[in-house]
Amino acid sequence: MALPQKYQCAIIVLMLVLGLVLVVPIIQAEAPTVPFSIFMTNMMKNDKGIAIVMDIRGADAEAARKIMQCGTNLAGSQLFVGKERSHYACDNSGCLTAEMGSSKQRTVPYADLENEIAGKTVFYVKEGKPDNRFTTIRSTITLDETFNGNCQITVK
Repeated sequence: MALPQKYQCAIIVLMLVLGLVLVVPIIQAEAPTVPFSIFMTNMMKNDKGIAIVMDIRGADAEAARKIMQCGTNLAGSQLFVGKERSHYACDNSGCLTAEMGSSKQRTVPYADLENEIAGKTVFYVKEGKPDNRFTTIRSTITLDETFNGNCQITVK
């Protein structure tokens, strides 16, 4: 004996909702955070280079200025001497990039950025509530117009 059509529809909707509840957290899972010292140790060992991403998408003018200044300050770190560096300035039209020591510039579509920086140690600076988050090879720095830091890495 088959269930009435209204019950069949209700069961299908219930299964879809349950599927989303179980699958979405897995898809959105982020890499676990690590202490800054572990991130830095991994950066020093990584021979794939450094990528500094300054993402101003959605930022107001003052936050965008601070994001770009933060990326510039990071780029000047003495810790990066001898490492290949790539810089990416991203807005709604894509990411303008240039290799360190090269005058050649090109635009990378934002959708291709993750493939472009794969394997590199990444310093990703973007708009948001001021915070730092470190994974094994990625530092995410969020800041807004209230940010007053200097984004410099120093060795003590």
